[in-house]
Order: sequence, then C-alpha cells, then structure tokens
Amino acid sequence: MHAVEGVDPLVDGVKAVVQGTDRYTVRLKDVRGELVGECTCPHAASGIFCKHCVAVGLAVLRKPPKAKPDLRGYLESLEKVRLVELLLDQAGEDEALFRRLALRAAGGDIGEQVEGLLSSHTEDYAKKASDVLDALGVIADDERVVPVARRVVDLLAEAAEVVEDPYGLVDEQTQRAVSLYAELCAVHPPDPKELAGWLLRLDLVVDFNLLDFAEGLGDAGVAELRRVVEQEWRDGGTNRRRLLQLREGLATLAGDNDEFVDAVRDGVDGPQDYLRVARALRSAGRVAEAVEWAVKGIPVVAAYQRQEMVRFLVEVGEADRALSLQKRMLDHNPSRENYLAFKDLARRLGKWDDHRQWALSLLPGGDLLVRALLDENELERAWTAFGEFGCEETTLLRLADARVVTRPADVVPIYRALVEDTIGRGSWDKYKAAVGLLVKLRRADPDFDSYVARLRLKHKRKSTLMRELDKAKMY
Repeated sequence: MHAVEGVDPLVDGVKAVVQGTDRYTVRLKDVRGELVGECTCPHAASGIFCKHCVAVGLAVLRKPPKAKPDLRGYLESLEKVRLVELLLDQAGEDEALFRRLALRAAGGDIGEQVEGLLSSHTEDYAKKASDVLDALGVIADDERVVPVARRVVDLLAEAAEVVEDPYGLVDEQTQRAVSLYAELCAVHPPDPKELAGWLLRLDLVVDFNLLDFAEGLGDAGVAELRRVVEQEWRDGGTNRRRLLQLREGLATLAGDNDEFVDAVRDGVDGPQDYLRVARALRSAGRVAEAVEWAVKGIPVVAAYQRQEMVRFLVEVGEADRALSLQKRMLDHNPSRENYLAFKDLARRLGKWDDHRQWALSLLPGGDLLVRALLDENELERAWTAFGEFGCEETTLLRLADARVVTRPADVVPIYRALVEDTIGRGSWDKYKAAVGLLVKLRRADPDFDSYVARLRLKHKRKSTLMRELDKAKMY
C-alpha cells in the first residue's frame, strides 16, 4: 500500500507526496471538469494516470481537504499596484513563473529570451522548454512568433545530443515544438521553398508527420521538397532515416500507394520492418506480395512481432499458411513460447484437437511438459511426467491441487514438503502461505493433527507462525 503524506490544497486541485519505490510528488487538478494527474514517477512521464495518482485520489475521497478560500474574489478585490507586487514577489521565488512572465513581457525580444533559456542545458531543461512553448502558445497569433518557434525546434534538436533524457521528457517537448511550428506555418505560411529546405535539414530524434506541414508548404513547397528529397536520395544523402521518412510522407500526401510501398521497402533495416512492408502492400491492393513479406519475416523476427505477422496472415485469408509456419517453428524449437503461439492459433482456427498430441509430444520433459499436460487436463500423464522429470514449485502445487481430489495419499508428502520449505523462508507472508498449504493438507492427511503438533513443537520459537496457526485453529 502506498503511503500518502500531506495532501495540500492548490488553486486547481491538491498536491501530495507518495512513498513508493521512491518518494514521488503528485498533483491532481480539475481541467475543464476532467481529473488530470501529474506525478514525478517514471510511469507518469509517459502520460498515464499512475498508481500514485490513484492513491492520492483515494486519500482525498477518504478525507476531503478543507474548503479553499475564494482566491479569485480576493485577487479581483486588490488594487493593480498591490497585484503587481504580489506577482513580482512570487516570480522571485518561482523560476517557472518568472520565465513565463519574462517571455510574455519580452515582446520583440522574445527570440533573445528563448535563445538564452534553451542554449543553457541545465537539469531542468525539459521544464524550461515547456515554459517557452506555453508562452509561445499564448501569443501564437503574432506573426513574429513563427521564426521563434522554428528556432525552438532547432535548439531542442541540438539539446537532444547533450541533455540526459531517460524518461523522454525533452523528446516530448520537441514533439510539442514541431506541432506548434506546423500550426503556425499553416496560419502564417513562410516561404515554401525555404520551409522545404528546413524540413530536409531537420535532424530530430523524434519523428514528425509531414501531413502537419502540408498547409504551410502548399503545392510549391511540396514540389520543392519532393525535388530536393529525390536529389538527396540519388546522391546517397547521409541522413537516410529522415529521407525515408520524408519519402513516405510525400507518398502519403500524394495518395500514391505504390510510391509509399517503394519508400517503405527502401527503408527495410531488418526483419522487424517486414510487417510495415506487408501492411503497405496490402493497402496498395498487392495482397499476394504482402503475404510473401509476412511469411519471410515470421521465422526471423522477435516473438511479439511474429504474432503480429500471424494475425496479419489471418486477416488476409492465409490462416492455414500461418498455422503451417507456426507448426514449423514449434518443430524446429519446441519452446514454451512457440508451443503457446501454435496452440493459440490452432484453437482459434478450431484445429487444436487435430494437432494437440503432436504438439505435446515435442515438449521436453520437465516443468514445461507438466504445465502443458495440466492445461490440457491430462492429470495422469502430468503426474507421470512429474515423477520422471520433476517440475517447478508453482507447477507442483497446481498438480497437487488437482490430484488431491482423486489420490489424496499421493500428495501428502508434497504438501508437507512445501509447508516446511515455505516456513523456512521465514517472513510473515510466508508463514501465512504455509498455513494456506496446511488448509489444503488437512483434506488429504489422516494424520493431520499429529503432524501439526509436531510442526508446532519444531517451530515453537517462531511466534508469528504460532499466531497464524492459532488464528486458523490448528493446535
């Protein structure tokens, strides 16, 4: 359970500290009627409403904070001079507020302000970039903001080379900056050829969607970008990744599926790209070629990618071919991963019964085989396989739970061994787990009371265990 400390009210919500793996600061706020959570943990950096935010929300529901004073009414009652003094005092304490106010006050000098802030690669770089973009967004209707927004993108691209960004916070602001600049270009179109040249030179860690710049480029800009991209491609330009992205974007803008296929295919950098080619070919109506690319990729890609390719083959009516490929993979390497992938597809196609015994016969003895037989409800074969090869503890417990119904005497020594092993790990949760095992043992062991008496005598110094036994009425 996460410990929530000090829920404090804010203007638009609450703030608290949550003790988890580390200490995290959480803010919950109301944004136009929607609950929004912010947390300093790594998971929240990707935009999810994390478990620490949930913990604070539950704490607020259990004990709502006291009603907040009417700050708006108070501020509206102040004279202008007093209000200015309050803001300046707060800006002296709050760097983020100072930056936002300074950028709004800069007027024609905002470019210099931005340059000064984002040329310094300090620890709070992502926050500074966020403040800059917030300020630019407020004055976006001013045409002078357009070149400043472009410069922000350039500065963030440079920062990506030197700023440590383990949680992708700078990348997130870079994506924001590109989107803002694209929006500004649509409202205040720059020289289309000059914009085309900038897009070609742009070297970002993050990708961008060329469609966002279509309005700003116009027909002339798109034509110029196509010309320079094709020239760079023929000349073997060094930034192949960006050229490939632009080629795909230009094909999308043109609505030319065959051109898009060529661009995607030229970008193949390994088996992981086969599925992208297959999907592009399918969109172009070239299904037979798409199938061949997917088939080519299945034996060589990672497991999760293989499953995507299998689903693709099923989608395009090649389910039998997909099953045949999965079968070949299992025959070549009878791992749990390949077994489960084959079983899942065969069951979905209604063909598992035809292949079940063949698939089980391939599995090596040990935990994998015992688990697979238990899953298939082949309890006698699972018991035999355990006797011959053994299995892991969790699987053994499953096996014992299944066998206790028909052959209780067989599982008594198993439960007893598991009880002793669990107690030997010596913690409260293990003692509780041991008592859970004893509950199961009670159903099977005719000598249960005597066994518990001996167990209590052996472990009488373990007071926590004794209390758990007492609570379960095992004397």
